This record gives sequence, structure tokens and C-alpha cells, in this order.
Amino acid sequence: MSTAVRDDIGSHTYLPSDVRTDVMDFIAHLRELGYEAPSGRARLLDADGNSVEIPDSMFAVLAQVAEAMKAGLAVTVAPHHLALSTRRLPTFCESSRTTLVRLLESGVIPFDKPSRHRKVRLVDLLDTANASAEGLTRR
Repeated sequence: MSTAVRDDIGSHTYLPSDVRTDVMDFIAHLRELGYEAPSGRARLLDADGNSVEIPDSMFAVLAQVAEAMKAGLAVTVAPHHLALSTRRLPTFCESSRTTLVRLLESGVIPFDKPSRHRKVRLVDLLDTANASAEGLTRR
């Protein structure tokens, strides 16, 4: 089963001043829960009373976003493809394309080459960045 990926999903930065009071209430509630999803499934509820279940992983994302905004930080939500070309790697990492290609060719970062272009799986890039001191940091 394949899911179509929309190309028009853009990134957006949310400023803490936009929701500071609401974020603090949310953080207080999360602390009461011990930062754990409530028993059963967490739910999002809109103003009309409609709700939808959210997975535990999404709950963790919301908790992290709320904590950052409570600390006065802006949060950017930016979608990424699960496989990145060497052209897109520098956008994701704080390294030059030349450095990244060198790391690919030296075997530090695994990649596939299904055609003439290298593709790096996002999970491999994150694993390498977490395990290595090569200067790769996620933006």
C-alpha cells in the first residue's frame, strides 16, 4: 500500500508568543500526566467537540514542541522525504555538499544508488549523526 506524498506541504515556524499561555497550560497538564500519554489513546479535541486519537509518538512530538515553546523558543515544522538526494542533504545538515559526498564515498554514511544519483535514507543519516562526531548536526 503506497501513500501519495504531497509536495505542497511546506515548513512553518511557530513563535512562542503566539501561544505562550496555552502552552504553559498544556505543559502543566503534561507534567500532571508524568509526560506519559494517558491510559488508552491520547486524543486531539477541537472547539466543536470532535476528537481523533493520536499515536503515542505524536503525543511525544506535541510534548516536545510545547516544552520548547514554553522555554521561549520558536518551533519549525518541516517535512522531509525519507530518502534524500545529495542535493537535499546540505539543507538537512549543517555541512557542505562536498563534505557530505566525501562521507558517503568513504562509507561513513550509507547510501543507495538506484540510478545515477545517490540516495540517503533519512534514518541512516540520523543514526550516523547520532553515532559520529563528524560534525553532522540536525537542523
